[in-house]
Amino acid sequence: MDAKSLCLTVLLTLGLALCGCQPQAATPPVNVTALVKELDNLQQELATLMAPTTDDGADAEEEPTEMDIKEVASESHQMLHRVGAILAKLGKLQSHPDFSDEQCAEIAKQANKLGDAYGQLDTAIHDGDVLDYASVEDTITESMAALRKTTDAADAPAS
Repeated sequence: MDAKSLCLTVLLTLGLALCGCQPQAATPPVNVTALVKELDNLQQELATLMAPTTDDGADAEEEPTEMDIKEVASESHQMLHRVGAILAKLGKLQSHPDFSDEQCAEIAKQANKLGDAYGQLDTAIHDGDVLDYASVEDTITESMAALRKTTDAADAPAS
């Protein structure tokens, strides 16, 4: 590098620094495995919360009361939004240093399927309907299993 180029580089760097422009630090990759574990925990909590039960803990045979609906909706609504935030991150995953492109695509695909299923529950809450977890349970269970399988495969040591 000649003296003129060096001088221009120094002046440009100083000028950018003085005007408040700083180089962007590299954003660390999303911890996919941790997000899937958190999602798994939330899924289990929501499944338990939304399972119809009587006061003695047995499965309910009767229709839930309006109070039951409001109580479950209130408790589950915040958890559904936490689930949604996780799924939004996973659904945008296109590349990651710990996963192949195929694994990233699978994670995003399953996250989007889960988003549709959990979205149905969120819509029911907003509409004041009874939460019918059973109607989305198979989709949630299958997609969570696929996410765990994909992230476990990435975490497994190469043999």
